Amino acid sequence: MPNPTKKDIREFHQTFEKIPLANIATSSKKGKPHSATVLFVPGKDFELFFVTRSKTTKTANLNENPWLSVSIGNEPPMAFQMYGRATIIKDQKTQDKIMELWAKKASKLEAVWPPIFRLDQNPYVIYHFKPSKVTALDLREQNVAGGDTLFKKLR
Repeated sequence: MPNPTKKDIREFHQTFEKIPLANIATSSKKGKPHSATVLFVPGKDFELFFVTRSKTTKTANLNENPWLSVSIGNEPPMAFQMYGRATIIKDQKTQDKIMELWAKKASKLEAVWPPIFRLDQNPYVIYHFKPSKVTALDLREQNVAGGDTLFKKLR
């Protein structure tokens, strides 16, 4: 498949914005892996924001090693694979904005209530994930010939 056009990238991003959950994979400094599902708020250029409790394996791993892998979408027509770095959002105004968007997105989920809503646990942390690499699996096209692939490198 040819390189994605600006129109393709816009379409990919519109799909990305509609997906509520992402699977993230972190690793400790010693290489011990951990995977978790998070509710995320989409940002520009396939960046995303997610919220977790401060005393989770995700947070411990990200404190040691800020690199993570993200997989989004398991239903056609598109899915995304990314890797990059996560940083903690410390600015209160940005935190408030992200929490408002996150709560709005969470309220639209019918069957999933993220564990973060348990009020009796430790404080939360908001992460900003900026991908270094973004690959989209484009299942809109069913014909794959020869050396073609359904994967498109977006970044």
